[in-house]
Amino acid sequence: MNRVVAVVEGRTESEFVRDVLAPWFINHQIHISAQIVGKAGHKGGAAAYSRASGDLLNLLKQDRRAVVTTMFDYYAMPESWPGRKQAKSSSHDQKAASIENAIHKDIVVKMGPKFNPKRFIPYVQMHEFEAILFAEPKAISIIFDKSKLIKSVESIRKNFNNPEEINDDPKNAPSKRLCRILESYRKPLHGIIIAKQIGVETIMKSCPHFREWIERIQSVRELII
Repeated sequence: MNRVVAVVEGRTESEFVRDVLAPWFINHQIHISAQIVGKAGHKGGAAAYSRASGDLLNLLKQDRRAVVTTMFDYYAMPESWPGRKQAKSSSHDQKAASIENAIHKDIVVKMGPKFNPKRFIPYVQMHEFEAILFAEPKAISIIFDKSKLIKSVESIRKNFNNPEEINDDPKNAPSKRLCRILESYRKPLHGIIIAKQIGVETIMKSCPHFREWIERIQSVRELII
């Protein structure tokens, strides 16, 4: 069975990999696990690229039969990350790709000429984890048992082509919007519960960049390391 390790931003992303992605991928003969970036005890949040790249390089060198991926939010990502400054002026559908390509190039160069570049699959979440929760507004109302929430969430969702376009400014990032609708929302607890209710397939249908990531990970089944 192919093994994938995801270096992630924090606890929520780690639990998302463990509780949502892992059960889905196991049916595709892929075992995926998560490692929170940084030292033990790090609670998550935007990390400097030097810290993240160090973890990525260590994993790729220590376990040469594993594929390594990432899950970091575009929102609040420091400009120390490769491609982050350039992404500001890119069109929405190119923002994440420009950073991912730059990260991939940097890691491949640092790993040396014998490294198989297919072993590294960088992923940047647009614009943050909460965006995928807008893939199915009904799931939020079901979890909180408040049907009136559906209209509020749907009204936000309808203003964008897909949940990944929900803007990332400090007042209107997906998490900020959810907190305004539902004051009791807590990311580490409710985010995973809602994501499990929605399911990977539904998220893939609504979030094109997320779908591309999942499909790239699926492709490791054919990877010869």
